[in-house]
Amino acid sequence: MHFTLRLSRGRPTPFLVYDCMYKANVFPPAAVIKADDITAGVHEGINSGAWTVGLFETGAHDAQTLTRAGAHFTVPGARDIPDLIESEIHPRLEQGELPGQSLS
Repeated sequence: MHFTLRLSRGRPTPFLVYDCMYKANVFPPAAVIKADDITAGVHEGINSGAWTVGLFETGAHDAQTLTRAGAHFTVPGARDIPDLIESEIHPRLEQGELPGQSLS
């Protein structure tokens, strides 16, 4: 797991993700998907403990850069997230896997 020590409230700290979780009454972070198209957003998702998805078709970074930043998955755009949830994230959660953890 990658952590970045910062003394600020913005990205890559997890506080914006936590604020959204609080407002939506969602817990735990493993029930959350943080999708972003830049590396700072990927770091924010990793630091929050959420599943982190890099969106490479719309942003400044390609799939390889987002993967190197720590994204658990990369997809072209937000339209691909429902299929990713069904094919990758749900099966992993059912096996007890958490974001950043591999049980295989």
